Amino acid sequence: MSKSIRRHTIPIEKEEKKEEKASIQPTWLSSFKTSVKKFLKKRPSEEQAISDEKIKREEIIKQLLYDDFKKFEGWYNFEKGIVVQLKFFKHSGDFSLKKDLHGDPNGGFKVIGTRISFEEIKKIIFTGWIYRPTIASPSLGDRLAIEDTDSNGYGFCINHSRNTVWIERRDNGKPSVISQIVNINPLKDKWYYFEFHMMNEGKFNLGILNEMRGFEVSLNSFVDNRYSSFTQVAVHGGFPYYIDEIKVEKIVL
Repeated sequence: MSKSIRRHTIPIEKEEKKEEKASIQPTWLSSFKTSVKKFLKKRPSEEQAISDEKIKREEIIKQLLYDDFKKFEGWYNFEKGIVVQLKFFKHSGDFSLKKDLHGDPNGGFKVIGTRISFEEIKKIIFTGWIYRPTIASPSLGDRLAIEDTDSNGYGFCINHSRNTVWIERRDNGKPSVISQIVNINPLKDKWYYFEFHMMNEGKFNLGILNEMRGFEVSLNSFVDNRYSSFTQVAVHGGFPYYIDEIKVEKIVL
């Protein structure tokens, strides 16, 4: 059973920004391919015998956190939110996480198990699956983030009431938009995949893919260097919605 963490709730300020069309090429992908090439150059004797596709994933990626919710461990409620294990409603396996009761910033969090420093941030990729059902709710945002113990950090929002998406900063749990707000195709009643990549120089990239792994949208944040150390993943936003197979991984090259 998840445990409650009670903190002072800060009112959320609404921020309106101009909606613009997003590009469709995730910037983290080119960075990853560059890392693969550097890896090959370090092993010249094998360079001709091994292709990008055959490189063992564990030699390039270190998994810092993985949760398919089969064992519901380490999750805590944040303020008035509730996060619970749900059986038989999932993307794969038998379980998912359900975020329920009360809108943003209420929700839950789980400690990653290691501290991510500013020097490491450009090599971190946060991924997972999200499902938003068509159910009457006053709060229709799917919002995940990587944060420190004071709920300071960076994440994103999928707004299902307006079919828009943006990247945001969290200050003690309170969100502030730090990117363009862009349009996206409706994503209700289907599983969709997110890739949140922490880039160089205080920028972040978000990619949203449909269930067939086709890109729906990709966008970059503005420069923001306010926070430089992260220890947990957090689930904020509206309710109810579901999350499955979340990962925090580090490119080790």
